[in-house]
Amino acid sequence: MKVMFSVIRTPLLCIGLVLATTLLGGAHVAVAAPVAQGANILPLVLNGNCLGGKPYTPFAVQLYSGSGLASGKLPALNSSGATWVRNQVFWELVEPTNRTPPQYNWVVVDRTVGAVTQGCFHMILTHVSSPTWAATNAPGLIDKVGFDRFAQYIGALVERYDGDGIADAPGSPIVEYFEFYNEPDAGPRPHGEAWGNYGAEYAEMLKTVYPVIKAANPNAQVVFGGIAYDGFTENGGIFVRSFLDDALAAGAGDYFDIMNFHQYPAFAAAWTNNKGPGLLEKTEAIRQKLAEYGLDKPIIITETGWHNNAHPLEEFSSNDEIQSRYVVSLFAQGLAADVKINTWWPFIDIGPTYEYDSGLITVDGQLKPAYGVFQLMTQELGSAQYVRTLTQAQTGNADLEVHEFTDTATGQTLYVAWRNPVDNPSLPGLPLALNAAQVLVKDLYGATSVVNDADDGSANGRVTVSVGRPVYIRVLQ
Repeated sequence: MKVMFSVIRTPLLCIGLVLATTLLGGAHVAVAAPVAQGANILPLVLNGNCLGGKPYTPFAVQLYSGSGLASGKLPALNSSGATWVRNQVFWELVEPTNRTPPQYNWVVVDRTVGAVTQGCFHMILTHVSSPTWAATNAPGLIDKVGFDRFAQYIGALVERYDGDGIADAPGSPIVEYFEFYNEPDAGPRPHGEAWGNYGAEYAEMLKTVYPVIKAANPNAQVVFGGIAYDGFTENGGIFVRSFLDDALAAGAGDYFDIMNFHQYPAFAAAWTNNKGPGLLEKTEAIRQKLAEYGLDKPIIITETGWHNNAHPLEEFSSNDEIQSRYVVSLFAQGLAADVKINTWWPFIDIGPTYEYDSGLITVDGQLKPAYGVFQLMTQELGSAQYVRTLTQAQTGNADLEVHEFTDTATGQTLYVAWRNPVDNPSLPGLPLALNAAQVLVKDLYGATSVVNDADDGSANGRVTVSVGRPVYIRVLQ
């Protein structure tokens, strides 16, 4: 559950980040590139040694420690198909006592950024907590010093990773996406109260840091902290429903570039009644909330995913098949919702201190089936441009969810389809009829078959495909 995610992660991940491996990045340049879908454009940053290397895709994973060659993780990361990595920075590790920028200790952040850029990945860097001399609660309101003091640190952070050759980290790595706090809409919790009850103050914080960030690097993007926007306090959770409204009402919309939230299928029923993952519908709800304040921002998701382990509560018990199904359905819905970056949380299991094994890789480095499914998904959908979501009248059954794309690399029509509820492998497939003479059907694991018009006993210009687990259906004729 999201509540458990929020309570456990922060102290654990702080330890992981401290143990990051030191790696130096190569020379970098900034390159602007358009996003295939929608009117909103995100600037793109490429390692200078990687021009012509990794393409831009919306596929991201969450890491918490070194990801370079020395860590042993880079081969799996490179092969995964992800092109973005989200990682964290802790103010207290840079400035454990109140000091001036020349005295800042950048060792841990340099390791984090250097490890990612060595693999030519784009990065979202998340500020998650503050030192005790600056804030009573590390993940929340900065109440012991002014926001201008925080802005001094953030300005130095952005300058260090802008790649302009001035006060840069070794190798001049470029990071241009800066996220402010993880799930800031949380209220009181065991490891400290977040910003949930301080939406107006969060807006004021953004107002203070925004011009400083743009002065340090005009290309830098200010990312709203990934809100849970689920598990609300009135339902027994820890997240404050009014936080987003409070921040937007206080003018936050002028001081961030990219909207950001988290989505986990455990809360899908709050957003959809079609028994699907709920990511598509929640994205539209967030977009509508922005519109209420006259805002139209690019939207990213910095956490989504599902686990593969059993659980004492039947509703949270899972397995390899269910986790793999969610890989395809969550990312397909992300593309349908025009989510610019979608992040699987986490890339590697957290371990025995956390009850859900949501990673694509085990703590001892074993690739799960979901890793291969993620890898194939990035290949199938890496050049997919969303066209439409088929209606019930078009699919023939309310439980069939079908999204149509155009593969911009081949010009082919590509459908991604599955039967809801997607987490119930025991359900039989349902017939899906499509206008085509021949299609290539590939399941989430890569097994393929060709279906022809007359295979269903009727040559009528339509093919019929049985759909249960997620499949890719590519129109050949």
